Amino acid sequence: MVAQTARLVRLLRTLSRPFRRPPVGVTSLLVLLGAALIFHSPSLVFGLVPDEDDLRVFFFPLMALTGEALHQGRLPLWTPLIFSGYPLFADGEAGMLYPFNLLVLPLTTPEQALVILQILHSFLSSLFMFWLVRALGGRAFGGIVAGLVYAYSGFAVGQMVHGDVVRSMAWLPLELLFAERMARTAGFARLANAILCGAVFGIQGLALHVHFTILSALTVSAFILYRGVAPAWARKSGRLRDALSLALALGTVGVIGVGLAAVQLLPLLELAGETFRGAGLSVSDSTPNSIWPGNLATLVLPHLFDVGTRDYWGLWVKWETTLYVGIAPLALATLGAVAGRGPHRLFFLLLAGLSLIAAMGAYAPFPLWDTLHRLPGFNVLKSPGRFSLLFALATAVLAGRGADWLAERPSSFRWAAAIAIGAGVAVLGSGLGLQAVSDRLQAWSVSGSAFIEQYLRLPGSPVAVDGAPLSVERVARLAADSFSPSGPFTAWQLALALGTGIALACWFMGQSMRLVAPALTVALVFGDLWVNGLNSHPYLALDQLRPQVPDLLQRAGRSGDFRVLTLPSNQDKLTQVDPNRLMALRVEEANGYSSLPPDRPASYLSTVLQTDNDLLSLWNVRYVISESRPPQLPSYQGVSFHPTRPLLRSKESERGRSFGFLPDAGPVRADEFRLVADLQAGAAISDGVTVGTIRLEAPDGQTRVLQIRAGLDVSDARIDVPGGGPFAHRAAEVAFDHQRSNPDGDRYAQEIFFGRFALDPPMLIQRATIEPSLPTGRIAAYGLASFDSSTRQVTQISNPEAHPIVYTDAQIKITENREVRPRVSLVPDVVILPRGADPLLRMHDGPFDFRTTAMATAPIPEGLDLSSLTDSAVAGLGTAEITQYADQRVAIRTTTSRSALVVLADADFPGWVARVDGIPSPILRTDYLFRGVLVPAGEHEVVFSYEPRSIPIGLLITLATAATVTLLLGFAVVRRGSGAGS
Repeated sequence: MVAQTARLVRLLRTLSRPFRRPPVGVTSLLVLLGAALIFHSPSLVFGLVPDEDDLRVFFFPLMALTGEALHQGRLPLWTPLIFSGYPLFADGEAGMLYPFNLLVLPLTTPEQALVILQILHSFLSSLFMFWLVRALGGRAFGGIVAGLVYAYSGFAVGQMVHGDVVRSMAWLPLELLFAERMARTAGFARLANAILCGAVFGIQGLALHVHFTILSALTVSAFILYRGVAPAWARKSGRLRDALSLALALGTVGVIGVGLAAVQLLPLLELAGETFRGAGLSVSDSTPNSIWPGNLATLVLPHLFDVGTRDYWGLWVKWETTLYVGIAPLALATLGAVAGRGPHRLFFLLLAGLSLIAAMGAYAPFPLWDTLHRLPGFNVLKSPGRFSLLFALATAVLAGRGADWLAERPSSFRWAAAIAIGAGVAVLGSGLGLQAVSDRLQAWSVSGSAFIEQYLRLPGSPVAVDGAPLSVERVARLAADSFSPSGPFTAWQLALALGTGIALACWFMGQSMRLVAPALTVALVFGDLWVNGLNSHPYLALDQLRPQVPDLLQRAGRSGDFRVLTLPSNQDKLTQVDPNRLMALRVEEANGYSSLPPDRPASYLSTVLQTDNDLLSLWNVRYVISESRPPQLPSYQGVSFHPTRPLLRSKESERGRSFGFLPDAGPVRADEFRLVADLQAGAAISDGVTVGTIRLEAPDGQTRVLQIRAGLDVSDARIDVPGGGPFAHRAAEVAFDHQRSNPDGDRYAQEIFFGRFALDPPMLIQRATIEPSLPTGRIAAYGLASFDSSTRQVTQISNPEAHPIVYTDAQIKITENREVRPRVSLVPDVVILPRGADPLLRMHDGPFDFRTTAMATAPIPEGLDLSSLTDSAVAGLGTAEITQYADQRVAIRTTTSRSALVVLADADFPGWVARVDGIPSPILRTDYLFRGVLVPAGEHEVVFSYEPRSIPIGLLITLATAATVTLLLGFAVVRRGSGAGS
């Protein structure tokens, strides 16, 4: 027993050595902690946080909702607040089971938690990197430099607004630390380090950002291969055994990491299967946010593509494509690569180079990203630019080695003078070179440039920046200003380069200056990165993270009564109300924003955006929020229209239904009515046949009826498509054509047509109604307007009568859907479409009446017998009422005269179960998106409950892995001989 206790003490000492013995003890830790506090001082002192759209629209609302749930002692497995229902826990980006979130969120407000967690993870990133450099044989000084470079690199500060990235990247240096210890040790000490490395991966897996967990796994695997297998292969004996031992240790790391995070990973995999990533991405779909070769200049000019702090004229997004690691760190890393020593230098040189090539994605000199994309797990990833994390890590380690190399050099005034003079000459030459580049770009702003024209055609190039179009002339002027050494950012970079030369020279001066050199170097490294961080994002007051919304929305949709739909914004999520922002106010949203949006809500929304056609009402959407500033639309003869979003689109052979519209500015005098429309699937409609009626109403009750005729006022959209005929009517006047091409490359046009209707005598139009009356096919109206020849004024008649405007301000407009359906309804009949059929198309285009019929797709769930649904009459069917509406449980009381389908207009998803009077009942995915349950005649209680199997299975695996880790560590203690493997 005494011997076993002694072994336990020795093992714990060994494992805790990097934690117990920082070379300068508390001083090093205080430097890193002080740096974290200073870096985040705007948050601590002024209540300002770095701000980008993802923080306001996604991460802060998630944090607010998670914090609220944890305050109540529960986990929000499901939320009805976005996507008409979403498995929030499975998404993982909230990090609900991440240890530090569990500690901080229940005890603070979301605003406080945001600041605390940002500071904490900046400190942890620097601390773990410090320990890694020490474990690799570096000095404390080099560890401090490396820690600062890694924690505040351009990548780290760019991603500061993404909580999951900040959490995940912090743990990579610690994983490498234990990987290094695995390579150095043997036997049960190696096993213990493998277990601890796996435990760190488990924490990172709970963080959770899959991309960076996979990058970490790739890096650790490569490090083990380099650090262990390659040296072993150079030996003449024992190499196979050592290689197998390391392979076993690496497998242990993977098994433990996945096992500890299984409670999060299994639900995530289930969610991924319901999204566009489930089947993997093609290489072309995975390459957005590749680093264009021109972005390599951000290694020294981090604000090259900035327009202020809010906008950016570079490709893709700034935080995924900026490579900056600091001027002094870049110089130190160069020293570490060229003059440093130790077995790890080559690995980190290779890591820096290969990660940079991978980050370039489609622009790389050879297709490294394409090769990686074929590896298991990589086919679901996108954004190659994120490999710049590994570039920052490798640069940080090399910078630490360069700093240590300086600390070991003897004094030499000759070297000091040479470095100072060389730095001055280099800075002067750089300034002159930058001015020459700026002058050339200024010339291009006048003469034009084929190179800039090609740049503007590259994927990811913005159309407009700072509210103005991006042209060749403007790009040339912006680039000229960025390169000019008289510009503030460029001048600052030149000053940093000169300061770096002076700091390097100090290391070679006398003893007194060598005492100053470390402090000057650290101050220069941190000051450089801090100033870059201050200018990398705009700042937002903490109290502005929650949206300021009208009272109308404060009262909306909180208890399952109805929801709102926020339309996609054209202003890069700068409006007060965007998808997800309402989550913090617990307003239920049909739309949503996530890196893993489920396919079905996204497809449903896409169809709604084409034309409502009752789908909005079926979705239980009462309020629709859009930008108050209308988008720029094409027009013909003064009639504005959206060529892909008609004001109305009738259903197949629809008759007897009218669609009412109101003039934009109230009643208006007109002597002509104008229409932009087309027919679809109407080739058989004869020339001159009436396909719809327009009824115009005046304030005094006067009405005027106009006939819409095929071949005169409107025609089939495909009438001029080669091989599309024959058509029984002529082509009307064309207002717009969609350019298309067939598989052979032949170009053709699908057309929208223009019709005009004289009003003699003129009348005052208060309301316009269109009633389709097609014998076959469908009609779509894209634009309606009146014309007054006496004033030459065209007035749009585009406000749907069923969707009046109920609120407007400088940012948003809210319309009310007065035909909204209740969240739960009874349907007497169901249509089962064959496997592979598109129910959305049938629902949208008809014939389909959602009041009498639900729609589903074969196969139906096992045990569900729909033969009792025999009568499609709605009258006297009964009632359905929600008695409880909670996030993960919905109870409904039904009273029916015969069998019916209870349809709950919430998103169906694996894990939802239903019980009728306590007896399990199959859920039928109804109307493409919703949940349906069959109930017999009489009074019943239907309960929907979210009970996903993936979570308890994952929890069981996590607990079993945790127990196994404990046993393995205990086994290592018992079996480890005195001093063996240390």
